[in-house]
Formats: sequence, structure tokens, C-alpha cells
Amino acid sequence: MKQTIYPDMFHVFQMLFPVLPESNTAWHEVEEFINEIYSSMLGD
Repeated sequence: MKQTIYPDMFHVFQMLFPVLPESNTAWHEVEEFINEIYSSMLGD
């Protein structure tokens, strides 16, 4: 499990992708998580 805290960010700041740099970072973390889950499920 991983929790990332983005100081001074408001609720649903991720919706400002791709304008807000912190939002971009958050979505990249989501992408990494999904890739990690699927690669472990597929045995890659």
C-alpha cells in the first residue's frame, strides 16, 4: 500500500490534468500502480 500526500492541494485536484503539475504526477502514480498490478497478474 502506498499513500502520497500532496500538500496544499484541494480535493479532486487530479481533474486539472494536464494543467497542474501535481495532477500530472498523481496520474503517473496511478499509471504505475495499474501497470504493476497487471504485470503481476500476467506474470510479466
